[in-house]
Amino acid sequence: MYKLNAIVTIDPKCVDSKKNQNYLLDLEKEFLSFLTPFQYECKIEHSYYHPDEEAEMHGIYFVVKEIRLSRLCHKFRSVVCLSQIIHSVVDMLDGLNNVSYKCQIFDPEICEPEKPDDD
Repeated sequence: MYKLNAIVTIDPKCVDSKKNQNYLLDLEKEFLSFLTPFQYECKIEHSYYHPDEEAEMHGIYFVVKEIRLSRLCHKFRSVVCLSQIIHSVVDMLDGLNNVSYKCQIFDPEICEPEKPDDD
């Protein structure tokens, strides 16, 4: 078995606020709606950054959402296909409404299949 791991970053290039948190949640739901049929495991995190030195001096933070995706696959070719799906969705959404989507797909991990319990 193989484990596919990827990180998708959604960056609307906006300051952290309640309104923008809701907007990020909508972007997250939109992105994940494309991947629902493929049953990826998801872990979602927020991170913050300063867009430039002036913003850093004034304590202005931009917020981004990181979606960590993983999925076990029985065949290596499934890892390739599922990676291409993630990449295609990211490419399709990138730049819409000035929102940046980026993905990082990691080398698959080789996993041992689970063995049944002996009773």
